[in-house]
Amino acid sequence: MKSPSYLFLFFVFLSANIISALEIKSIKILDEKGQDRKEFLINSKFSLTLELQDIDRKKLTGFVFNIYNSKGKVTFKHTEEPTYINTDKKTFSLKNIEIKRICPVAGDYILETLVTEENKEIASKTAFRIKTEEIEQPKEILKEEQPEVVEQAFSEPKSQPYPEIKTEETQQEIPPVSEYTLSRSTFPQTSETEISTKSPVELITIQPEIPSKEESFSKLKSFLKKSEKIQLEGYKIKEIQNITQKKFAEIISLLEEKKANILDSGLKIPEKILSYGIDPLAISLKTKGNPLILSKGAVRWKNIEKGQFLYSGDILRTDKNSFVGIVFDGAAELKMNYNTEIVVLSTDSVKLRFGSIWIKSKEFNIQTSVANVSSENSELVLALQDKLYVQTLKGNSKVENEKGSEILKEKESLTVTAGDKPSKPDKISKIPIWQEKINFQEEKNIKMVVETSSGQKIKFQILLQRQ
Repeated sequence: MKSPSYLFLFFVFLSANIISALEIKSIKILDEKGQDRKEFLINSKFSLTLELQDIDRKKLTGFVFNIYNSKGKVTFKHTEEPTYINTDKKTFSLKNIEIKRICPVAGDYILETLVTEENKEIASKTAFRIKTEEIEQPKEILKEEQPEVVEQAFSEPKSQPYPEIKTEETQQEIPPVSEYTLSRSTFPQTSETEISTKSPVELITIQPEIPSKEESFSKLKSFLKKSEKIQLEGYKIKEIQNITQKKFAEIISLLEEKKANILDSGLKIPEKILSYGIDPLAISLKTKGNPLILSKGAVRWKNIEKGQFLYSGDILRTDKNSFVGIVFDGAAELKMNYNTEIVVLSTDSVKLRFGSIWIKSKEFNIQTSVANVSSENSELVLALQDKLYVQTLKGNSKVENEKGSEILKEKESLTVTAGDKPSKPDKISKIPIWQEKINFQEEKNIKMVVETSSGQKIKFQILLQRQ
């Protein structure tokens, strides 16, 4: 009769041991001097130190972390696979993280630490604060949105109410810290708008000289949300329909003066997007076979679809029968050969893990385990196998590692072996042709709807062609 009681007590004892088998003893946020702090300047760096207890040495223990702002919105999400902890030590450190990449603005933040051991997961949250170099303002002044002030400063007469047009502020790109890089603003949302036009719209002449179609189109992209703009990079205008070039330029001027608003561009964002509130960096334009992607926050590889947005930290992989062509925000083009893997870092930077890639860009940086390559106004091919092979087809590029650096001119190549300095440049003996299998040439037709401050709606189309 006593057996069940003993079994119950043994089960409770065993359960208690299982629950307490892994614990977070402490999580510290350290400044550059190694001191534990809860407040930092936005231009500093910090390190994370995690101390665990009761680690099971026979099991694999992983560590990831996320950052939330005071509104609970994710500003950074650990996108790589979990960093596995050496169980011979009970502490784990991640050092020299640039604060302005993790926390883009001053304010209160929450660090969430997640530790996994097989199917078990434990979490810990730590609050900290970021401030600017100047004297910190009260929280009420630091609010991002102040509708009352905006309405008083920019409101028009009640007979012609018109919303203020919001435009994205550009920010200087910052070189990536390790493989954890961040975008900087909220991912835009689409909206469906019912359009009706009763009569042709007459616009007044705003500029005596009519800009070219390309000049006007370049300005138009700045008024479109980033997710839409990124789909237009690398295109030129082939034809404008249902509107003259003069009126097209006038509409751009109205947008600049905030006397018009874009209701619809006809560019639809795919529904299945893992954005975490972060702007995309690139878009897949061409795919062949079954290329794979390990997206931000995902644990499984999935097939890359045409038109799929790519984010910082996304890992792309091709097998022996697949290729991928992607276009970055800023018009840089990248083609992945078969049996290749890269990590997207920023709009002008990737990490090549293995395989071969072709890049055409105004400015681009490629990280590898052997050496780093930077280029300007160039077209180049890289292949990473037992060595790194670099070929500059057009323009110039620079190859460097801790042992030295070399400048490659047009139609020159070199090799780099791990632990050695780059070889001297030599003339390209054979230009690769695999990249020609991925053709970016295509046309795109976007349907624009613009509303003026008087409530008039203008519809027109722009036929684009890849440059």
